[in-house]
Amino acid sequence: MNNNNLSSLPEDIFDGLSALEKLHLHYNNLSSLPEDIFDGLSALERLYLDNNDLSSLPEDIFDGLSALETLYLDENDLSSLPEDIFDGLSALETLRLNDNSLICLPRSLPLSVTVNVELPRCGNLLVLTPSSLTLAEGGSGSYTVALASQPTAAVTITLSAGTGVTLDTDADTDGNQNTLSFTTTNWNAPQTVDVSGEQDDDEIDDTITLSHTASG
Repeated sequence: MNNNNLSSLPEDIFDGLSALEKLHLHYNNLSSLPEDIFDGLSALERLYLDNNDLSSLPEDIFDGLSALETLYLDENDLSSLPEDIFDGLSALETLRLNDNSLICLPRSLPLSVTVNVELPRCGNLLVLTPSSLTLAEGGSGSYTVALASQPTAAVTITLSAGTGVTLDTDADTDGNQNTLSFTTTNWNAPQTVDVSGEQDDDEIDDTITLSHTASG
């Protein structure tokens, strides 16, 4: 069924195909899928949904696909995935997600699954990349901050650090800025935080915790 310019599929199109092992739906124009479209495909091992226009997926769409080993979702318009979308895919080995707009992966995705993109696991609110930073005394570095899910209103993140560390969220503005602003449209666009460490008189490595407080 690939390369057919399909824009939609009936919910019951695969009813009665319980022995089906491979399903090729790639290179179509699918923008959404019915929640129960794959119900009953208990023998399905390979599912190709890449190169479509999918912008979201129902949370339970893959329920019951206990034999699924390979899942291609690359080359779509996905910006987020439901946290439990991969629950029940106990046989999943390979997952392709490249060329979407994802900034993080569901925390419930098993670490044993081979994913072809390097993305952090989604947190409750923020996605920090990298999640930790090592600086030499007197040195500098940076990391990015984005929201893990789309907010319903604007969100302001205020940053703070302990003694010996300077933060700046806007290198183009004089002085050190310590806030980041996210809206319902730019929530998944990573914003850069510059970090500088001060030089002190001892030779002991210090550990500093950076705090991120959300309001809005």
